[in-house]
Amino acid sequence: LVFSFVANNVVYSDATVAFALGGFHDLAILQSNIHGAFAWQFGSRLKTDLRYSPTDVFDPFPYPDETSGEISVLKNLGKCLHDNRKEMMDRENIGLTKLYKRIHNNLDESVEDLRALHRDIDLAVTAAYGWSDIELGHDFHEVDYLPDSDRVRYTISEDARFEILH
Repeated sequence: LVFSFVANNVVYSDATVAFALGGFHDLAILQSNIHGAFAWQFGSRLKTDLRYSPTDVFDPFPYPDETSGEISVLKNLGKCLHDNRKEMMDRENIGLTKLYKRIHNNLDESVEDLRALHRDIDLAVTAAYGWSDIELGHDFHEVDYLPDSDRVRYTISEDARFEILH
């Protein structure tokens, strides 16, 4: 589940979901593990792949209050995420899929700054909801909603995911 800004003058495949959104805070919120937990819970599947549909995931997702003091923090974090990912992908001539495979590989320390950025985003998103009491437990966790051969992700703990969904 990866979000990115794309050009608005291109015709994308029918499997691509595009949204007209306001800015970097939207990128941060949608790229957070908080939104990811919601998407994997309420999205449909094609075999083991997530099918992210606006009606099942985006529309019912309860966005944090736009007047939250964390929105400006999320704007900065979203811009930082966008810029850092772009810089690394350009430098190493890779795309988002290969970049995120590296983020989820516990042997690859070259992406630790991006992991830290994702932790900061998750903390800012939970603060935007007023959830100061949830211990997110970021680490490499095996998640049961992925195929047996590819279940380890750098993400929040199962307990945190359950509490967020609750």
